[in-house]
Formats: sequence, C-alpha cells, structure tokens
Amino acid sequence: GIRDSVASRGLGDVYKRQDLRGASLFGAKLQDADLHGADLREATLDGAVFDGTDLRDARLEDAFAFNTRFEGDLQIEGADFSNVPLRGDAHKRLCALASGTNAATGRSTRESLACG
Repeated sequence: GIRDSVASRGLGDVYKRQDLRGASLFGAKLQDADLHGADLREATLDGAVFDGTDLRDARLEDAFAFNTRFEGDLQIEGADFSNVPLRGDAHKRLCALASGTNAATGRSTRESLACG
C-alpha cells in the first residue's frame, strides 16, 4: 500500500490536523503520535500517555487531561492548553517545554498553561 515505503510512526499520522473535538481518547497510548495541528478541544484524554508525541499547534482547550502522562521527547510548541486541568507534575513538565503561539487562537503556549 501507500505506507509500504514509509516507516510508520504509529497511530499519529492518522490524527495529524484532524478534528477530534469531544473525542474519547481515555487511556490511549499515543507514543510518537503525530497530532500536529489536531483539534482536541473538549476531548477526554484522561489516562492517555503522550510519549514523544507531536502536539505542535494542537488545540486542547477544555480537554480533560488530569491523569494524562506527558513523557519523552514531547513537542508542544504553539499548543493551546487553555482550561485544561493537569496534575502538578504534568503542569511542571509542560511549562518547562512551553514555547510558541497557537496559529488559530493566537495564545502563547506558556500563557495557555498559566506558567509562572
């Protein structure tokens, strides 16, 4: 098929720039997934594992991600995390990586995370 000559990075290429508003990704293992520019507003991400995931320019406003794990070589430049509840360890990790401004919302990643 089309992918035979291209090394797959996992589920990610399926979700790039996709509209996943309100989707339930409860407990999903999104290792090395490409969610660049994806719309995850109001999605349920509780228990999901983002390990090496590309969330650049993703919109996550109002998503539920309290028990979500953010690990590995995570990319969040330009991601909008407005109104996303996060555990303290996840918040600290994301703030350490936060940079850029979301193209759609105009919010900086650091501002959307309320980093100090």
